[in-house]
Amino acid sequence: MHPFFSILVFYDQRWNEEDVCRLLSTCFSQFYSHWELWLCPYGAGSVFSVQSFENRWPGAKQKLHFLKKTSTKLEALNWVLTFAQGEYVVLIDPSVQLSKEALFVFVVTINRYPDLLMAFSDEDSMDESGNRSDPIFKPGWNPELLRSNNYIGQAAIYNKQTVLDRLSIAPLLDGQEEWDLALRIGSFDCDKDRVVHVPRILFHRRDSKQAAGQNDREDTQRLVLEADCRRRGKDEVTIKKTEEGWHLRYSIGPLSPLVSIIIPTRLPLPYVHRCIESILSKSTYRNFEILLVINGYGSLDQEQNAFLSKYCNLKQLRLLWYDQSFNYAAINNWAAKEASGELLAFLNDDVEVISPDWIEEMAGHAFRKEVGIVGAKLYYPNLTIQSDGMILWKDYRRFHGMSRELSGYLGLAKLCQNLTGVITACALMRRELFEWIKGFDEEFAYNWNDLDLCLRLKERGYWTVWTPFAELIHYCSVSVGRESVDKQREWEEERELFEKKWKEKFPSDLFYNPNLSDSAPFYRLGTTPWDIKAWGKENKE
Repeated sequence: MHPFFSILVFYDQRWNEEDVCRLLSTCFSQFYSHWELWLCPYGAGSVFSVQSFENRWPGAKQKLHFLKKTSTKLEALNWVLTFAQGEYVVLIDPSVQLSKEALFVFVVTINRYPDLLMAFSDEDSMDESGNRSDPIFKPGWNPELLRSNNYIGQAAIYNKQTVLDRLSIAPLLDGQEEWDLALRIGSFDCDKDRVVHVPRILFHRRDSKQAAGQNDREDTQRLVLEADCRRRGKDEVTIKKTEEGWHLRYSIGPLSPLVSIIIPTRLPLPYVHRCIESILSKSTYRNFEILLVINGYGSLDQEQNAFLSKYCNLKQLRLLWYDQSFNYAAINNWAAKEASGELLAFLNDDVEVISPDWIEEMAGHAFRKEVGIVGAKLYYPNLTIQSDGMILWKDYRRFHGMSRELSGYLGLAKLCQNLTGVITACALMRRELFEWIKGFDEEFAYNWNDLDLCLRLKERGYWTVWTPFAELIHYCSVSVGRESVDKQREWEEERELFEKKWKEKFPSDLFYNPNLSDSAPFYRLGTTPWDIKAWGKENKE
């Protein structure tokens, strides 16, 4: 397949002829030659003729087309799509330059994924001398992150018919066309490769650390998100601006469904006392029940008996007695059958609530039909990050040890996003979905049961959501008790079982860019980047 591309260049009075020529130069240098280019001036942008460029590029007359000036970029886009001949379109302005292999790499991608609707790539900055810096190595297709921040920008190609179909719904929002379009095109279907990330730097932005195409007009960005929520039937969403991007809080409706909080425990005091008290005293959502599942209770001491006596008559707390040997997966599966709530919250007995609205934040996501499970942001007692989601085949912890105040790479430590897995020291999901998927796999008694659950949900088309707006302290692995004598041996045995089960099905984590490091600290440049040009000191295109 040799697809034809239409490169659509939009510019206003901010860009002069030299700016446009700099972009055209990168287009005429493409390895792949099956393309056309439309110059689309709007506002007070200059109007050029083919004579302006023929001396520089002999093939300009055949390749270049000129749209009449329009009032707005959106008007220009609507007009040019009626003339463009390409099966795929690139929407850019002179702030962007294409790498020489850009179109060729996209052709390879299209041939691999013939039903492609959109593909996007990584990008970096390039100064006037061709020096490159400030790379953005993006996660794969991540609709939750895209709502938090337009991490795709202009570094993308689109199926033209798909663009026309989406435009028929309603006009794009002027000033945020690329973000609006990406949200309209993006599908929640995990299994169809319709939106693909190419982990190569194919676009260069001119001296900007923001993703190319981002517009910082807050009012227009809000309109984009409001329109996206309406299209998805999510009218009751609170949209707030944050320093890193946007926070969408989904309503759980007026009926206040019951949340069953399941806490397996060996009664390690004072941890479990702190956990229970923080839920009872801090949680602003009140329609919950706590199922305290006591395991290994043969010889309770005086302090533990006093603790149970204090809480045994509490209306919101039920004491359950599990008399089998410790198996985290089995305990939770058994307790889930005893639960009464529509939602199940899995909680370790050594966590402490920080965010009073943690239940509202997580439940709002859990009730979305496309979401399988929701994870929280967990800290050590000194408020450095203990866990904020998992990177498959690498580590349980992405920004482990980083301060609560820091945003991390691309702001990812403070933006809601899809991840491959979250840990169930604090996680929440719909009960009917948990029952349908038959709960945790009890072969994973100590480790990997949470990630296994996330992958089984992913396999069936559900997304895992991680939110930084539900925060708790995690004192770490107190729940396991004293029975786990050889934790390292158990970890290795269960890891081997996990790899046997999942390695072939999910060989890599699409939410973690392969150009980044394979080991902690994560989100730094890897030793063997996929990008052909390991840019740095002297690399120039």
